Amino acid sequence: MRKFLERLNGLVLFILLIVTVLMVFFRMVLQQSAAWGEGLGQMGLVLICFIGSAAIMKDESHIKITILSDRLHGKKKIILNTFNRICTLAFLAVFVIGSYQSTLKNWTVNDPIISWMKSGYLYLVLLLSGVIMAVYTVINAVSEFKESE
Repeated sequence: MRKFLERLNGLVLFILLIVTVLMVFFRMVLQQSAAWGEGLGQMGLVLICFIGSAAIMKDESHIKITILSDRLHGKKKIILNTFNRICTLAFLAVFVIGSYQSTLKNWTVNDPIISWMKSGYLYLVLLLSGVIMAVYTVINAVSEFKESE
């Protein structure tokens, strides 16, 4: 799954590069503004952020403060990691529920700049990335419990 997410992020980054080059071409050569390029650029950055977040959740590479966990060992460290994962899952539950509700509300709403794009598609990416992050959080917790036995 992580390889797929990383490749998807690479594809989105490549599309952003093409869109950026086209925007420069439209402004400098054709003397026209391309509003659709700005809209695609914004959506691409959101995609990169949330798909990337889901991808790095597998090996828990998100930014974290480890001053306490680095000093703990054994069961105390497992308890702290479990508490952190429970807090993460609570946040992700709220995130996924909110993304689901926003996806439903905006599924048929056209994007103001790109008429063929629905706003719900963007919220669907948030929903899927939240679910993937929650699954990876549970998998990491189970793995840690198995290793500690």
